[in-house]
Amino acid sequence: MAKRRSQKNPRIGCFALFMAAFMLVLAIKLVSVQVLQRDEFVANAAGQQAKIVSLQPERGKMYDRNGSLLAFNVPAVTVVANADSIVDIHAVATRLSPLIGIPYETIVNKLRKSYGWVELARKQPPVMRDRIASLQLAHVGCRDDLMRRYPKGHIAGQVIGFTRSDGAGGNGLELARNDQLTGKPGTAILQQTGRARLFSHPHYPVRLPQNGDDLVLTLDFRYQRVAEQELQRTVEEYSAVGGSVVILEPSSGELLAICSAPNYDPNRYADYRDASWKLAAITDQFEPGSTFKPAMLSAMFDAGYKSEEDVVFCELGAWNVMGETIRDTKKYGDLSARNVLVYSSNIGMAKMAKGWDKRIMHDYARRFGFGQKSGLELVGEISGTLKHPKDWMPFSQLTFSFGHEIAVTPLQMCAMYATIANDGIYTSPRIIKEIVHDGKSVYFNATAERRRVITKETADLMRDILAEAVEKGTGINAAIDRVQICGKTGTAHVVQAGGYATDRYISSFGGFFPKDKPKITIFVMIKEPKGGYFGGAVAAPCFQRIAERIVDLEGANYFQQDPEQPFERSFAAMPNLVGLSKNDAVNILRKNGHNFRLYGDGAIIISQEPAPGDTIPDDDYIYLTTDFKQALSDSLASVPTVLDLPVRNALNLLAERHFKVEVEGSGTVVRQQPAPGDRVAIGEKIKIYCKAAI
Repeated sequence: MAKRRSQKNPRIGCFALFMAAFMLVLAIKLVSVQVLQRDEFVANAAGQQAKIVSLQPERGKMYDRNGSLLAFNVPAVTVVANADSIVDIHAVATRLSPLIGIPYETIVNKLRKSYGWVELARKQPPVMRDRIASLQLAHVGCRDDLMRRYPKGHIAGQVIGFTRSDGAGGNGLELARNDQLTGKPGTAILQQTGRARLFSHPHYPVRLPQNGDDLVLTLDFRYQRVAEQELQRTVEEYSAVGGSVVILEPSSGELLAICSAPNYDPNRYADYRDASWKLAAITDQFEPGSTFKPAMLSAMFDAGYKSEEDVVFCELGAWNVMGETIRDTKKYGDLSARNVLVYSSNIGMAKMAKGWDKRIMHDYARRFGFGQKSGLELVGEISGTLKHPKDWMPFSQLTFSFGHEIAVTPLQMCAMYATIANDGIYTSPRIIKEIVHDGKSVYFNATAERRRVITKETADLMRDILAEAVEKGTGINAAIDRVQICGKTGTAHVVQAGGYATDRYISSFGGFFPKDKPKITIFVMIKEPKGGYFGGAVAAPCFQRIAERIVDLEGANYFQQDPEQPFERSFAAMPNLVGLSKNDAVNILRKNGHNFRLYGDGAIIISQEPAPGDTIPDDDYIYLTTDFKQALSDSLASVPTVLDLPVRNALNLLAERHFKVEVEGSGTVVRQQPAPGDRVAIGEKIKIYCKAAI
């Protein structure tokens, strides 16, 4: 019998050794992943599975002093596409480009260089949702957005300004108060799939945005409309280059209207030249001419340098002095200081100013607000030009007295006349009356800068003289029947390089009414009129028409009553239309004689301005917003408030937003869960608790 030989297979040993080494490496790796690098991998996974989304606040609204809406937000959509899921980006760009107005190359570059959901076009009208859906493009849709709207069109457009496509303010108060209007964005952490689809997660936190502040302006929309219409009429009648109108309340400094021509509609700001955007009443300067004379004559009276009875010989229309000639439009002889202003004698003013302390003249001009910004809550205001007396030439003192060698803005001129109307007290102009945050006032009737410029006795005397200037002097074309007007005309050559243009003029008129207790100050400036240029012929009639229409609006009794007794206007209370169908809401408004405007393309009213229960002037508009369908099933939506609504209205509103609803009780909604404003996924259940009226 052969002896069996015992021999081990070396391959088995190598395999066993390899497996042992592999298991050791695997164990070490598992320990590393599960213990040593656990936190790092958990953080990486969370970063891949979660996405932080910014929740944009609603921009604050703007109102005039009577609650008339000037700026608010309406539904819009943002066109989006999922760059990770689109197979043929060129085909998508080809079809989208003509529809959304974005160049083909721009769309391709956005989709090629991005991942996840990409915004292609913002601030699109809601009808774009249906147009995008009709293309049947996979992974392309629309998300909710808000679009800024200015319901009064071009009225106060230069004051309000506009917002650009990114939602930031681009001009006017929209720019000057952008931070306050914008509010603070919130954040939501959403669960993200491998294809970049987003879902809400109950354990992920949501920080709600803080909506922007609402601005209540000092403007009276009715006055603003009158000022713009009459300014445009005058500019067209005289083929003028432009012009400005400023209306102030003398006692408070509140701007009731301010406008310049040319103007623009902020809803379509891109259709206008940039020059139309600026409010020339604060950004452009001019030599005021004779409208400046009341400032210097009141300074002479106030300083005791002259009295109204002092007589000056006006050289029969031409005075040669210091190698120059000063002229009047008529050949006046002896005139009292009073009549120098009534008949607007340049020679009379220059003769009275000759020999006076030029530092006192300059000081009074500064106290009236010239050569400095007023501090108005708008960007672009200039200070004008007021040279220091040390820089004056010997002849400057004479011409300065009748409004030459000084450059002013229409706002500064209106503030000067308001100072005389306000018993000699200068009050700095302002345009924001109140700031409201979450329904609570955070700024109201802030104290304007106030300083005494001339005594009350001097102001009373100047009002008498300015009333006479309208009754029988150069301002006769500004007079109206029911209220006594005080004012002064002005005609000045346009300043150009090297001197004055011989055939280009600035026509102006400044004044206030009524004489005894002035409530309205108006300054009109027309730039380079043709076919007539005297202030009494061009600007004074414009002032007259504005004053007439304001008296028509308020009634003559408004200007004759005690200012401490407020004048009562007629206001309408707002019905609650939220949650009603569009047809039902429209029928209610028509039945009650309300004017209205509709925004959106849905069937249910989701919001209204003014809010239910608020009041507005009875001839103003109510603005209704309807909802529109969601295009992306994985997007979040803000839970609308249904508190205090009848249960039927609440069901309509929530159903329109594609929420499921659970009702407890009957009658009116007293509580809801989730809370109003919470961001939840479309289709989630909203529970409402109702209580019947007792």
